[in-house]
Amino acid sequence: LWGRFRQQPGYWEALYITFFFAGLFLFGHAFPRSVISFAVFQCLVGAFLMGVTPSINALISLATPSGFRGRAYGMNFSFMQFGNMAGPLAAGIVSMTIGASFVFMIAGVLLMYMGARLYMGRERQRREEMDSYEKKNCNDPDGTGSP
Repeated sequence: LWGRFRQQPGYWEALYITFFFAGLFLFGHAFPRSVISFAVFQCLVGAFLMGVTPSINALISLATPSGFRGRAYGMNFSFMQFGNMAGPLAAGIVSMTIGASFVFMIAGVLLMYMGARLYMGRERQRREEMDSYEKKNCNDPDGTGSP
């Protein structure tokens, strides 16, 4: 599913869509009416989160020189493992303090924020690229370098 999607619009687009919708459905975990609704939300969160790691790995591959790529993947893996350890600890502290439903709300809002932030950053980058392209082509319409 995400492999085909990433091939069309790109890795950044897949990343912010997966973050945003995973956060949206994770936020929905705070209000389950039954085990079935909780399972449906969990399935939807998993469907979107499975697109995050391949997109991040592809972006690391594109952004790093070949000599540094192994170290970049190693750092990515180390931070993922740290998050897999620290996340449940933080969630346990939050759930003991203010309740389990707030864990899902906070995590959902954070994921939606990350998705929106990636979208806004990517749009700003596109506008800057477009502005520089227009300036370059407007100042030199025929591409010869002469006025």
